[in-house]
Amino acid sequence: MSRKTLLFILVMGLISLFLLESPVFAYIKWEVVLSPDTTTGNEWESYSVWLPYLVYDCQDSIYKMWYNGRGPNKLSGSYYANGIGFATSVDGVNWENRQFIHGYALPTRSQVSMPWIIKTGDNYRVWHRHYYDWCGGEWSSYITYCESPDEISWDSETYNFGCSGKTWEFYFPGGFLGSILQKSDSTFLYYDAVPPDRREAIGRVVSVDSGRTWINSTRAMIISPDSVEFCDSIFFFSSVHCPNVTLKENGTYRMFFSAYHPEPPYKGPIYIYEGVSQDGLYWDPDSLKPFLPPYILGDNISQVRWPFYFKDRDGKEYLYFTFFDSTLVPAPFPEVSSPGKIGRALLNNIVNGDANCDSLVSVSDVIYIISYLFKGGPPPCICMFADVNGDGIISVSDVVWLINYLFKGGRKPLIGCAKSC
Repeated sequence: MSRKTLLFILVMGLISLFLLESPVFAYIKWEVVLSPDTTTGNEWESYSVWLPYLVYDCQDSIYKMWYNGRGPNKLSGSYYANGIGFATSVDGVNWENRQFIHGYALPTRSQVSMPWIIKTGDNYRVWHRHYYDWCGGEWSSYITYCESPDEISWDSETYNFGCSGKTWEFYFPGGFLGSILQKSDSTFLYYDAVPPDRREAIGRVVSVDSGRTWINSTRAMIISPDSVEFCDSIFFFSSVHCPNVTLKENGTYRMFFSAYHPEPPYKGPIYIYEGVSQDGLYWDPDSLKPFLPPYILGDNISQVRWPFYFKDRDGKEYLYFTFFDSTLVPAPFPEVSSPGKIGRALLNNIVNGDANCDSLVSVSDVIYIISYLFKGGPPPCICMFADVNGDGIISVSDVVWLINYLFKGGRKPLIGCAKSC
C-alpha cells in the first residue's frame, strides 16, 4: 500500500470524525406483500402463496396480480393442490379482493399453476402450467393456452406446449413455465426442463403466431464454463430453474433465475441469480452472480425463488419473489415444506459498495467503513455490500478498493462474501 493511499485513508478518517456522528443503520428495502390466507373459504391458498405475475392497468388505474395458491386437495386427503388466484392493489404492496379463479382440486386440475398474462387490447391471453401428460414412460407437466375478456373468466384451455423427448428436456416441464418475451415479430417462451438425471435446465422455444404454437426448442441456459467461482466456492449451474427474462433498454437480455448451490459454505438454500446475454441463449459468465441470497432476508429464510421483474410507473424497479419461512410449517404434508410468501425488493437499493444503504456508492461509504473499522461505528447495513473485494471479510483493503474505484478508475466493487460483520 503506497504512502499516498495511507495518507488519504487517514484524511478520510479525520473527516469522518466531523461528518459521521450518527449514521443511519439501514437494511435492504424489501417487504412482504402476500401471505397464505387461512380464513374459512380460502383453503385453496391456506398453505402457500407463490409465483406472482403483475401488471399495472392504466385503464383501471390499479395493480393486478395473478399468483399461485396451495391448499388441501379435496380429491385426495393425502396430498395438496395448486390453483391460480387474482388480487388487486392501489400501491403494489397491499392486496385486496383476493379470489380463486382457476384450477384447484378440480378433476385433472390439481396442479394448475404458474400463469403468464399478456393483455392485447381488451383481451387477456393466458398461458399456465398444467399437470399431467404421459411422455417417455413418465408423467410430465405441460403448458396450456386460453383467453379471458376480464382477467378472471377463462375460456376452454388448449394444449400449447409440452414434452419433446429431447435428452436435455426429456421430462419437460417437470419444472415450470418461466416467462414469455415478445421481441419484434417473434415471441419467446423460457421454461424449466427436466432431463433424466433430474437436474433442471432452462429451455427456450420460439413462436411466430403470438404464442399459439411453438417451434425450435433450444437449451437456453448455455453457460461456458458451467460454473462460477464466488466467495472461495464454486457455484455449479447444473440445476437452474424459474427463469424471468426481460429486455433491457440497450437491447441485451437480462435473466433472474433460481439455482441450488450444492457445495459448502452455501449448501442448501436456493438463491436468486442474475445474468446478462446478448442473444438470449449464451449468458456471459462474468455477469452471472448471486443476486438475492436468503440470508439477506433473515436467518429463518430457507429459499428465495420464482423472481418476477417489475418496473413501476415512477421508474423504480422491483423484484417480486417467493420466499419460504422455515419457522412456520402449517401444512400437514411433508412435501409442502415451509409456507411460501410473496415479497418484493427495490432493485435500485441493491448496490455493491453501498455500505450505508443510501442506494449510492460514494465517499460517504468510504467514511462509513472507516468509522466502523476504527471508531467503533455501526456495521455496514448489509455486510456483503461493504466486502467490495470479495474476500469474505471487511477490512482496510475494502477501503482501498473503494478509493481506487471512486478516484482512480479502479475496478467496480465485487459481490461481497461477508455474511457477518
